[in-house]
Amino acid sequence: MKILAFTDVHDNKRIISEIIRKAADVDYLVCCGDITTFENEFEDVIKLFNKLNKKMIIIPGNHENYEDLKQLCVKYDFLINVHLRMFKIEKYVFFGYGTGGFSFTDYDLDEKMKKIKFEKEDKIIFITHGPPYGTKLDKLGSLGHRGSKTLTKFIEKFKPILCLSGHLHENFNKEDKLNDTLLINPGPIGRIIEI
Repeated sequence: MKILAFTDVHDNKRIISEIIRKAADVDYLVCCGDITTFENEFEDVIKLFNKLNKKMIIIPGNHENYEDLKQLCVKYDFLINVHLRMFKIEKYVFFGYGTGGFSFTDYDLDEKMKKIKFEKEDKIIFITHGPPYGTKLDKLGSLGHRGSKTLTKFIEKFKPILCLSGHLHENFNKEDKLNDTLLINPGPIGRIIEI
């Protein structure tokens, strides 16, 4: 299966056109949040992707209101909301945590981690807006690591094969590994990944 992962396009029509062009040969799109800028033209941006006739797995970023995203996911059946939810395709399970991106601790995810159950054979793809703590994806020069320790804890506990995140523009296109989990910030232009 091929996915096209992207993040932080912030309603940039030129970048969206490039993503749409690249999406021709993929099975799913994956958006790690901030598809718009503080909900500016949120639905108009979503409509641009509707023309692709491909499913988009999505979480809200810090620029989107989660309730608005839920409503858009009902209105547009190509959108698949995975914020604190699972979406399974064969052996692959997409699970996401969006919004925020400014905290070391994500209490909603902490609570969900106590209840969530994955099957032993599941290959987990973790989609987050903010990056996990202590990686190349969350390092900001002299500010140090600014990611979420809760996301790192999720990765250590559930061992996803892949974690896609965004939020920190300075780290677009960076990769790292946390144990056996590949970490990627695909940036706004996006990256095609074969899983």
